[in-house]
Amino acid sequence: MKISRRHKEVYKLLYMDQTLNYKQIAEKLGISESTVRSHVIDLRNKGAFNDPHFDKTIIQEGSLNSIFKDMYMTSDEEEPIIDYIKANPRVSGRELTNIFNIRLGSAKRLLQKYRGERPAKIRKVMNVETKEVFNSVRLASASVNGAPANIYVACRNDKLTAYGYHWKFVD
Repeated sequence: MKISRRHKEVYKLLYMDQTLNYKQIAEKLGISESTVRSHVIDLRNKGAFNDPHFDKTIIQEGSLNSIFKDMYMTSDEEEPIIDYIKANPRVSGRELTNIFNIRLGSAKRLLQKYRGERPAKIRKVMNVETKEVFNSVRLASASVNGAPANIYVACRNDKLTAYGYHWKFVD
């Protein structure tokens, strides 16, 4: 498994000081927060968090599973958080992160789950001229090397075009 020097630095900071968030790691390394997130995703995809043979010389013994535990919570782990949401219906995601020491994304997911909210719906898009159907606005934009926002606007207004084509949502 090939891991870059920057991946190792991110891994080491995440493990050595588990109180650091992505923004703080980004500041320490002089990179953007989204780059840190990218490195973490790459590491997870490469199995660095579960591989017992991963180069332990760059970190202390152990694994990062605790850092990502809230991403894969079991129903038993979610239960006290859901109970708290039921008792405090106006609680915010930030409050949940502080009280239960979970990531903001997980807190928002649990709030959506309890409140019955759905994440944004991904809609199919059709290029009217070519009749080609795409599973999302993002995929349609990639086909013409354009921005998803422009295609989205064209889908919402029949009179507009984006990148020389008319677009519409397919329901």
